[in-house]
Amino acid sequence: MPINGVINGSEYLLIINYSYVMFGVSTSVQMNVSTKDISCRETDNWKKQLLSNRDWSMDFDGKFGFDYPGGGGASAHTGTTQYAFENLFTDLYTNQDRVTLGLIPYNSAGYNNNTPFWYGEAYISSINIDTPNEDNSTIALSFNGAGPLIQDD
Repeated sequence: MPINGVINGSEYLLIINYSYVMFGVSTSVQMNVSTKDISCRETDNWKKQLLSNRDWSMDFDGKFGFDYPGGGGASAHTGTTQYAFENLFTDLYTNQDRVTLGLIPYNSAGYNNNTPFWYGEAYISSINIDTPNEDNSTIALSFNGAGPLIQDD
């Protein structure tokens, strides 16, 4: 049975290269379809269009930490396992490798196999670390899809 009701934004788990990275504070996924203008004089000056290219991107905000005490990954609701924050910077600056990106709703009861999740290949396009005075540090990540965004359940 899927997760019932509205899913809290903090229950989305970011997975990069098949490793848990962190739980979100805020996540936004954009999917777009562009159009091509195929107007001609036979359309009586009415614009006529056909669907063209599709693309997607994702913005993900989470709590920032280089390492979480006690580890534990997703089951402990703490965040990170093998894919460390250093990998984010390496993938952004030096390698520019595509990463396998996944977004899974994951609550205190764990992940339910009947709940849809999304995954695809993407490039890390930006990293923003915000460190307010006397408050939690956060990290904002932006990804640009490099192929289809796939929904699986």
